[in-house]
Amino acid sequence: MSLHHHSEKMKTEGKGKPKSPSLRAQLSLLTIPILKNILRLNNQNPFGNKSELLTRIVYLSKHGGYPSCPKCLKGRLKVRLHRRKNQSKYYCPGFPIGFRGPASYHQCDYVTDECEKVPFHFPLTLNLTFKK
Repeated sequence: MSLHHHSEKMKTEGKGKPKSPSLRAQLSLLTIPILKNILRLNNQNPFGNKSELLTRIVYLSKHGGYPSCPKCLKGRLKVRLHRRKNQSKYYCPGFPIGFRGPASYHQCDYVTDECEKVPFHFPLTLNLTFKK
């Protein structure tokens, strides 16, 4: 069996349909500014190198992201894990107001026991094909 024939065989699924590339493979063809904009559209952290951005987008597309804080509206909820799983809390750490200085960060004191993750959306113009 030739190498070319073997690679063609791996590209098809069991029923002879061509296998679509993974979400990560499709996203890796995009530029870093586009990946950051996808995260910004979903109100998620747009910072990091390309590998970190790809990992974050793939994870969020499968599991959803934490919503914005209902109290301050600009912070994003985070989880504070506890040794006992059922005692974990969700909190808002606040958000940056400007750049340096003592008054450059707004502290928020919002805490809750439950948090429903929000679905992650991709712009339709990207024409991505993947299974959730």
